[in-house]
Amino acid sequence: TVSYAVNSDISNRWKKAGDENSTTIPRIVFADDDEFNSDLYSIYSMSSVNVLDATNLRLSNISLSYYLPEKICSKLSLSNARVQFNVENAAMWAKSKEAKYMLGGYIQPNYVLGVYFNF
Repeated sequence: TVSYAVNSDISNRWKKAGDENSTTIPRIVFADDDEFNSDLYSIYSMSSVNVLDATNLRLSNISLSYYLPEKICSKLSLSNARVQFNVENAAMWAKSKEAKYMLGGYIQPNYVLGVYFNF
């Protein structure tokens, strides 16, 4: 998947004729500029400078469960019992901060603790 974003190194953009030889970041053209048109905007938005390396590693779910021993369950008049701990959106590592943001890598993990009894 290709992701697009505004490049964070905008200070190195084209500023005067000849800058295109030393940078890949196009000049800024605002919507109220006489030179602005939809073709120019399209060229900028599809520029390779806006393509991010979205290499990432995501740990989506972790689930741990423990069944209580039968000896303890029988003392509590249970046929079985289980304690379970789940983590969703556990962690994400991405090559760039921009890609991590666009891929939802800053979403807080969800923790769930469950205790299940069977009588």
